[in-house]
Amino acid sequence: VWEAFDRRGELRAIMGGGRYDRLLELYGGAKCQISCVGFGFGDCVIMELLQDLNKVPDFSGTGVDFVVCAFSADLYGSACGIAAGLRKCGWSVDLMPTPKKKVANSFKHADQTGAKRMVFVAPDEIARGVVRVKDLRTK
Repeated sequence: VWEAFDRRGELRAIMGGGRYDRLLELYGGAKCQISCVGFGFGDCVIMELLQDLNKVPDFSGTGVDFVVCAFSADLYGSACGIAAGLRKCGWSVDLMPTPKKKVANSFKHADQTGAKRMVFVAPDEIARGVVRVKDLRTK
């Protein structure tokens, strides 16, 4: 078993892990007598350390170029294709994995991520071979 701490020793362990000879047997029974290793990383602790050392970068204003959102699950394939096309053109893209229950929540998510534009993949537009793009910075 091992743990890693900050050099000053002021914080909890940043990460730790070890070898666990009988862990799988505990959950899988006698047929799972396999040694294993693992580790865990403390994201909250590393953030505390980075803040203490003034090493947290300023990400304000560095949002993605586009957030692509499908109106419904059946349009997700089209949304993936549009996101891939934008990425091929060199744009940074956040593809929302699932549609929000309300359209307004999709736009809110895009705005909160700092995206410059929102591509909304809706059934009527896709049927015509177009999508709606909203500029989130100029409204």
